[in-house]
Amino acid sequence: READEVVIATGGLPVRPRGVSGLDRPSVVDVAEVADHEVGHRVVVAGGGSSGADAALHLSLTGHEVTLLVPTEEIAPDLFEVNRTALLRRLVESGATVLTGWRLRAVEEGAAVAEGPDGAARIPADTVVTAFGTRPNTALSGSGYEEDPRVHVVGDCVEPGDVGDAVHAAFEAAVQL
Repeated sequence: READEVVIATGGLPVRPRGVSGLDRPSVVDVAEVADHEVGHRVVVAGGGSSGADAALHLSLTGHEVTLLVPTEEIAPDLFEVNRTALLRRLVESGATVLTGWRLRAVEEGAAVAEGPDGAARIPADTVVTAFGTRPNTALSGSGYEEDPRVHVVGDCVEPGDVGDAVHAAFEAAVQL
C-alpha cells in the first residue's frame, strides 16, 4: 500500500575524525551511548560542546576521575551564557580536569593520547568518551525524495541540532500534513 505522506527522521550519526587512531577500541564510547555502557574509573571525554561538557560533569559527579579535552578555548559555546557559566562552575567544583586547546589524537591501551599547547601527552584512561558532534544520517533521505512533496525530512538527518530544533521541525512537518 502506498503512503499518503512520509516523514523521515533517521537522526544523526556520530562524527568520527579520520586523524584519530584507536576509535574502534572497546574502551571508546560515543557520548550518546555512554549511559548504556560500563564506564571505567578514569575517563577522558574528547569534545568541548555541550554534550561533552555535560557528560564530563555527570561522570565526575558520579565518582569518576574525568579529564575533558576541549579543542578550542571555549567550552560549550552552543549553550546560553547563564547555562554555560553554571556548567563551567559545576565542572570545576566536581574536580574534573578541563584542558582547553587540546585534541584527541589516539586511543591506546589504558590511555588517550592528546595534543595541546605544550605538545603531546598520554593521559591514563579506562574509558574514552567521544563527543565530536553529529552528522546527518542520510540513509533513507537520499536524492529522489527531495522532489516528492509527500516526503518530509526532519531533524538531525537534515542538519544536526538540538532536541528543540528536531521537535520544531517535526511540528512544522505535521502542520503541513
